[in-house]
Amino acid sequence: MELEHHGECACKQKNRLTCITLKNTDGINTAGSVSRLVGAVHTEGSYYEFDIGTSFSVHRHKPCTIRVCSGSVGFRNDVAQYLQAGTARVNGAGQTGGTLTVDNLDIPQHVLPVGSTFTVAGITGTYTLTAVFTSPGGTTLTFTDNLDSSPADDALVTFASEVGVASIDLMTNIEVQGLCKNMPNSPAGQVVQCEMDVSATNQLNVTSTNLTGIRIFHATQPYMTRFRCQSLPDRIQLQMARMPAIFDVTTNNFSLSAPDFISITLEIEFDE
Repeated sequence: MELEHHGECACKQKNRLTCITLKNTDGINTAGSVSRLVGAVHTEGSYYEFDIGTSFSVHRHKPCTIRVCSGSVGFRNDVAQYLQAGTARVNGAGQTGGTLTVDNLDIPQHVLPVGSTFTVAGITGTYTLTAVFTSPGGTTLTFTDNLDSSPADDALVTFASEVGVASIDLMTNIEVQGLCKNMPNSPAGQVVQCEMDVSATNQLNVTSTNLTGIRIFHATQPYMTRFRCQSLPDRIQLQMARMPAIFDVTTNNFSLSAPDFISITLEIEFDE
């Protein structure tokens, strides 16, 4: 039998290496047998919880090195938590057709991408933006369908804008050595996490009629970050940290919650 130079059996050393795959197999189920949703999906502070079990590893409460092997996340980007609300006022009475001039827009124009929706007080219908143009005379909205009727001057226009994604991290509750400053108003302690690639080439936009707004990201062998952990928790939590692509806005739009789908695979090597 092969022995290491310090007299330890090679097979024992191999037993120190293992892996964990966490996936919300039970969907958004609060009583799932594999994964449990704590809270409500797309609600701040919600997460998925997984029991590790005492039989997982005899080394479980010993120091280890953890590496993220892969991660995936999928969520609806058109739910209330991820929409940027805003308002404006109709600039002039008697407007009809598929354009509307407004003023007093209280959010930056770039936060109103094509596909954003809005309503106008006093008339029926929800309208979808196809273009936004700003001039000295105000902001002109172009949209699908024609106005149901002519709105009154100064009528309130309310937007629900689907905001792009600036960054996404898959977050666990596995405490490790280090400093974490990417979560507002949270302890500075570091946890095992995985930064997703949110570039356009890695984003799958599902645009079929019943799946509009779905965003799916996947990372295989992500950025090579290794984490040092002193002990694994009895239950592992998994959630998504999302930062929207909103600029020139001083409010905090960071969210930490359970998405529709999430998965992460961890390689764990125990010290002894």
